[in-house]
Parts: sequence; C-alpha cells; structure tokens
Amino acid sequence: MDDFYNFKNEEPEYRGNHDYEAKTASLKRVNIALIVISAVLALALIANIIVLATLKDKIAESFMQGLNQSLKTQYQEAINKELKDKDIISDVVERAADGALNRLIMPIGEYVRDNCLKSVALITCTTPNYGTSKGTGFLISDSDNRYLLTNHHVVTYKYFNKTNPHSSIKCSFYDNPTQFTLKVVALDEGNDLALLTFSSDPPSPSSHKALSLASSDYMRLGEEVALIGNPAGIGFSITTGVISNEGIYASNWGDAKYIMTDAAVNPGNSGGPMINNNGVVVGVIVSKIASSDIDNMGFAIAISSVLEFLEWAKSPENNIPREPLDFTYTILNKA
Repeated sequence: MDDFYNFKNEEPEYRGNHDYEAKTASLKRVNIALIVISAVLALALIANIIVLATLKDKIAESFMQGLNQSLKTQYQEAINKELKDKDIISDVVERAADGALNRLIMPIGEYVRDNCLKSVALITCTTPNYGTSKGTGFLISDSDNRYLLTNHHVVTYKYFNKTNPHSSIKCSFYDNPTQFTLKVVALDEGNDLALLTFSSDPPSPSSHKALSLASSDYMRLGEEVALIGNPAGIGFSITTGVISNEGIYASNWGDAKYIMTDAAVNPGNSGGPMINNNGVVVGVIVSKIASSDIDNMGFAIAISSVLEFLEWAKSPENNIPREPLDFTYTILNKA
C-alpha cells in the first residue's frame, strides 16, 4: 500500500484513517487501470508495427504495379496516337503495342531469359591427347540444315603450329538433355569466327529457334546488352551491362571490329551472343582484358564483322573442303 507514495517520495497525511484507505484503494484501482490501458496501447502499437512490416513488400509491389500500369497507359496512348489512321490490321497493331509495352517494363535480363536462352548452345570440344575445351555458340538459321555460330578458338586447337578443328564437338541446349554432334564448315582465324552445322539431327526450330542478327553496328555508348554463356564451364549464365565502347580495332587481336562492355565476361563465354533489349544479336563474345588493375573490360566481335564472315562462309573459299553453303539468317534493322 505504500509503494505509490514511496515512488512519489511523499508520506501520507492520514495514515490509518478509513477515509484515507478508501482513497488509497481508489487510487490503486485507477493506477491498475492506467497500467492495463498502457499495456493494451503498447501491444496495439507493436501489433501495428508487425502488420506494417508484413505488408511492406505488398505495399511496395502494389505501388510498382500501379506505376507500371500508369506508364503502360501513357505509352499505349502514345502508340495509338502514332498509329491512328494507319493502314494496319488492328490485331497486329494490338499485339505489337502489347509487346512494346512489355519490353518497356521488363528488364533486359528477364527478356533475354524468356526469348533467347533456348537459342544458345553450350559447346564441349575434345581431342585425344590434347584435352577438352568449353565455349558457347548460338543458332542463326531455322532451315533444314541448321547452323550455329561461335569463335574460331572455341572449336580449334594448335598442334606443332598447325590449327586443327577438334575431333569431337558436341553441344547442348537449355532445358534439353540431348547431346548434339557438330562439325565445322567454315573457319576464319583473322576474325576469330567459326560456322558449324549438325552431324546428328538438329534441334527443332519450334523449341530452339534461331536468333535474329542486327543489320549494322547501330549500338551506341550506354545502351543495354545481355550476354549468354558458359563461364568457367558452370552452365548457362546471363550477365547484363552496357556498351562501353562501340568501335575498337586492334591489329594484334585480328581483323574484326570490336565492341567493349562492362557486362561480366569469363572463360567459357567465348562464342556466345551479345544481345540488345529487342532480343537481337549485336555481337559475338570473344575475350576480356584480365589484370589486377583492370575491371569490366569484355569484348565482342561487332555484328558488321560477323555479317562479313557469314557472306564469305557461303562460298567455298576457305580452309574447310566442302560444297558451297546455302542457308539463310534473319537480319533486323534497329527497332
């Protein structure tokens, strides 16, 4: 009964008085009620904090969805205005508009994963008494005789200063357990490019379609790119970055024009595609500068050099004896 007053450091004026005792009991009830109310309020506050913390991600997600929808609405209005009174079938316009809107929202890595990953092959090359090498390649044609593009150094080895194709070249595709057998049909050491076709039945175009190639070197500084490859032989990998330099020539590297990127490039990425945000190949990964003083300097062969190689490869004027090649590939202008 004395705790309340001790806390206040006061002595009661009427100790032992019944009226005082009634007042003290009343004060105790009031004190208990205040404590209970305070505890309830504290628990309510804690509960609100927990609920808000739980809902934080959902609130953020809802906000982003609302923002994305707002952006979609603005872009939809702009597209409709631009295409108004144009002689284009409406359903084609709608599909094109939907695709453009989705690309505006979707990060380049996700877009490449959904639309390009199954077109890329992991390549394993072996030669007795020499060893095994790994790299990357990608499909460029959907014709009956399908073709795959990679680097010269991925599929060849040197023996007594002579360059030879590996005796066994196999590849596999994402989400497909089949091992496909390949053979080299065109080699260009100067541009570090190689063209391969399938010795076994090729993969189906319906499940592993060819990638489209850019019509020219229209990529510029700062534009986003994604790379698909097989770094350190660990399996399929997607890295993203930007174009750091769009036109490099180096006589000690070879004859090709090169693009530099800050996207991660590692051994095993060689021969993989550099893809823009429309899913179009703008280069072929070839190397990086490796040094303790240098970071994020990866290089791809520019598409202009790739297209020159493919036109040259259609003729028999190279070091792989064969009949002239007859294949087509899709070239797209900048969207």
